[in-house]
Amino acid sequence: MNKNRKIFSIIFIVVLVLACTLSLTACLTFEPLDEIEDDGNISNSNTDNSNIPTDNNGNSYDVTTQVGTPSNTATSLTEVVSAIQKSVVIINTDVGAGSGVIYGKVNGENASMIVTCCHVIDGASQIKVTINDGDTDSENDVILDATLVGMDDESDLAVLKISGTDYNYVELRNTEEAPIILAEQAIAIGNPLGAGISVTVGHISGISKTINMDGFKMTLLQTDAAVNSGNSGGALFDAEGYLIGIVNAKSIGESVEGMGYAIPVYDVINICNSFIKTTGNARYNGLGYIEGKIRLGVSVLTCERAYLSNSKNTIYINNSQYLPANNNLYYCVSSINEYGSVAISDTNKQIYASTTANLLFITAVTYPENGQNVKKYFNSDFELTNFLKNANVGDNVTLHMLEQVETVSGSIFTGYTSTYAYREFNVNVTLQQYVYGYKG
Repeated sequence: MNKNRKIFSIIFIVVLVLACTLSLTACLTFEPLDEIEDDGNISNSNTDNSNIPTDNNGNSYDVTTQVGTPSNTATSLTEVVSAIQKSVVIINTDVGAGSGVIYGKVNGENASMIVTCCHVIDGASQIKVTINDGDTDSENDVILDATLVGMDDESDLAVLKISGTDYNYVELRNTEEAPIILAEQAIAIGNPLGAGISVTVGHISGISKTINMDGFKMTLLQTDAAVNSGNSGGALFDAEGYLIGIVNAKSIGESVEGMGYAIPVYDVINICNSFIKTTGNARYNGLGYIEGKIRLGVSVLTCERAYLSNSKNTIYINNSQYLPANNNLYYCVSSINEYGSVAISDTNKQIYASTTANLLFITAVTYPENGQNVKKYFNSDFELTNFLKNANVGDNVTLHMLEQVETVSGSIFTGYTSTYAYREFNVNVTLQQYVYGYKG
């Protein structure tokens, strides 16, 4: 769920208050469950005659029951689970616990890859993988050290490497030839509540559900197969045992039942293959990454022209004397992130050092387009995220900024008597390859 954040440490929390509260949490946050109180008075199957019910005359009842032995307790479902369950592993770290799936062998090396969720291992200094041997006896468990290959917080995926190749490897579903369809059977296998491997069965409830998780929009599969804390990073299989998703979140709330989520297998394949392809680059401390991905490296709040706010005070602005009239969308810089194009540059870090004292806004960007530098102000048709998706690693761009410098007396709306003056300045940034975990 959430490593003390999002099942889901989704921990981004979406709150809908009408008569109930609905939120999304990652599969690493432990939610309280009903407990069966053990008073020590547990009865077994052996009984003595003194406890046998009697009729009104004090005579024991003589009851005939029927007992039979089935010819075969296995079903197609149990056979499928038996074949696939050992491809799911338990992951324990110094910051939490979760699940993982044995993804594939490393050619030419005695090693294998495991896919899990980024939030399961994020921040961990030690990662241990327990191989699932299919029984409940922990004495013979094989526990291995795992090393990080690559991870990404936005996609919530990570790849680990362990030694050995004698494992049960998951088989990935080819969704181009067999697309995932609504209401097909879904089997979730993972390590809920850290209690060991377990299996739950349900159906695919939604194919492309867009949710907001920890500030990122994700398009996920939805399932009513029960998932709980510790299922994060575990598998969602189809009825034939093919992997169709990696479990990473659930909805919680007083009126919520059966709303789990998984990263679709087609996204898992593309992103994990990118980690594996790019790992080993000494420039990024060997960490794998999504090639060509750019993040600016600042946290921003989106504000419209008529209403701007931050955590310290509320500001109403509706006067072109203080803000440019060219656009109605501003990005208020709230903090510098650990990773990203701005974070990698010490020079640019210094420019943002005053973010805790003054309000800073990004209003526009100048960037290369068709061989020329083009300046564009942000608005509903040109947003910061759209710009970054179309930008290239190595592009030299200019961020046009506004900084709050003084209070100007005057009334804009009834009840609000403060407005602010701003100074304009520019920040030049070379866009960097985004590598989650690499600080430069």
